[in-house]
Amino acid sequence: EKLSSRSEPYNCTSITGYESFWSCCTSSDRKGFNGVVTFCKKGITRSASSLPFPDDVCRTSSGSDNGNDNNKKRATNANANISLNLNAQGRCIMTDHGKFVIFNVYAPASTSSNPMWHKMKFLIELRKCMNEQRVKYNKQVLLVGDLNISRSGLLDRHWRFRSIHVDYVLGEVEDERRRQQKYQDGQEKSGDGGGVEGEGECLKNNDSERNANNECCDELKSAPTPLPEWKIQLATQWGKIQKSLSTIEILPITTEKMSTGSTNQKYRSRVTIVNNSDGNHSDSNNDNNSSSNNGSNNGSNSNNNNRRKVYIGKTEAHKEDCLYNFTFPQYTYYDHDLEKEMIQLQANVVPITTLHELMSKIANVHWDERTLSSMANCSVLSGIVDEMRPHVNWLNRELLADDGMVDAFRLLHPTAKGRYTCWDQRTNGRFENMGARIDYTIVDKAIVQYITPDGSNTNNNAAKNDQGPRLRSCNYNSSDKDFNSEEAALHAATASGLFQGASVYGGGIAQPSKKALDSQFGDGEHDNDDVPHTGIIYTPPSYSDHVAVSLYLNSKWDEEYVDTSLELNTKCPLTKKAQPHKSQTSISSFFGKGVIKNGISTTKHSLTSTPSLLTSSLKLKPSRSKSKKPLKRKSSNESKASSSQKKKVSIQRFFQK
Repeated sequence: EKLSSRSEPYNCTSITGYESFWSCCTSSDRKGFNGVVTFCKKGITRSASSLPFPDDVCRTSSGSDNGNDNNKKRATNANANISLNLNAQGRCIMTDHGKFVIFNVYAPASTSSNPMWHKMKFLIELRKCMNEQRVKYNKQVLLVGDLNISRSGLLDRHWRFRSIHVDYVLGEVEDERRRQQKYQDGQEKSGDGGGVEGEGECLKNNDSERNANNECCDELKSAPTPLPEWKIQLATQWGKIQKSLSTIEILPITTEKMSTGSTNQKYRSRVTIVNNSDGNHSDSNNDNNSSSNNGSNNGSNSNNNNRRKVYIGKTEAHKEDCLYNFTFPQYTYYDHDLEKEMIQLQANVVPITTLHELMSKIANVHWDERTLSSMANCSVLSGIVDEMRPHVNWLNRELLADDGMVDAFRLLHPTAKGRYTCWDQRTNGRFENMGARIDYTIVDKAIVQYITPDGSNTNNNAAKNDQGPRLRSCNYNSSDKDFNSEEAALHAATASGLFQGASVYGGGIAQPSKKALDSQFGDGEHDNDDVPHTGIIYTPPSYSDHVAVSLYLNSKWDEEYVDTSLELNTKCPLTKKAQPHKSQTSISSFFGKGVIKNGISTTKHSLTSTPSLLTSSLKLKPSRSKSKKPLKRKSSNESKASSSQKKKVSIQRFFQK
């Protein structure tokens, strides 16, 4: 509405030398912050579409997420009829530039309002649209925007946001216990002079024909590798944690905003912990988060002393969120195209920070920062969790492996750590660089040869340092110049301390200084900060919780793919819809309001920007009047009075409009 009425406050539609193409959220049941826009230099765009998905996808679809009762989920799916108008959600704008197309997207996050089946439906249909452009129209495809997906848990997500597959760890501990038992049994037999059972058979077998018996012999000969202590502790205490979580209750909590003094009703989880009768678990870690039992409940004093109630988690706006944070069932969703259930996440996959809190408050086991970091950086555990997530598989397997697309950032910076594009503004996460990389520039393989690290005059940009193409790191001056390190990434995210976060006392996020902006957009003092590049542009926190990602294509790309003489097809209905700011209200909408029948207006509001359509609209008026019954002849006085009244009504309607 603001675009079509030219009341958009920042005047983004009128940037000199550029065309803009918009996809706005018009869905009545999914209004939010959806919406994407692509700005293109004039003369390089043929057409655009904010309706890239086919009509049959945009009617209705059924699906639900359920992590507890699969039978109940099937029944829910059978009766559901949920609107899935992907085109109306303002999540994708496609622009056609002759030899290539650009898909600019804002993919749904997986939340209570956007369940996993909805996210996957968007991703699946997006991939179909891109494949259609390749196969049917012979176009190269570039995909840019917020996919709400972290490719790799180890590189693209801060360790505090990673998860542990508890069942896998329990299996490791059990397997290690069995190996130790076999080893001890073998040592005892060896000490009796009998040797290791099966040793003779092992020696007879050829190395190339080793079987399970040979491996068993090796297992008995060498001592088992000890597991990290945290795995043993988790296996020992997990049963107690599950028992305590079974007592979870959600309680109302009143919170106060420090800046205004206003109060809000929120919720928090509380569990009852039953300590062992030997009293090994003390209450010293309760602090102000636990409420003691005063003995008023039924039961003996010994039972009362062995029970304590502890608050866990943060305050949440909804009860459901409190429960969701501390229940770990297997989550599934229904794929209505394949007509079968798909696993969204296996049971007992627990975020590291949640597991840390449960071990500390319930099991009285405290892990330090180094232990937590080592847990999160375990490549095996991280890979197992990533492979479970269907949206991660969509990106890594289907888009990158099967379709041959390339993540431009990882192409140039395969080992860079901490290079995130989104942070939690509420907790000032950017200033500890606790974020995730979820914004991408992904291109077809044929485009890779045109990707350049930056636009400096140096012929071999990759040879500027031993680490490869240099990432922007503001005032990072480490002696080893490791621009792929987490320390360098922190400098970049905070502009070496020039960016400021929000105060706990309110007032919003501080506006950046000119010096802070110059650190990203060039002031002549920072090497290569004032040239275009492939990487990340760290815009200030006051702009958004996201930062910009950039892709630099060299001059050969311009010569072979960019046609600067393209004429925008303004008559195309899809292009016109993608440019609502160019539509103007027709004259007929002022004076052709239509008639009122039974309290319902018959007016059809039409937006047009061409004189031919406007002329056609005006020519229709006499034809409509002919279909009516002939009017009675009026006297001259009656005609004058009637004419005057009509003028008053028309003028009144004009100013109301």
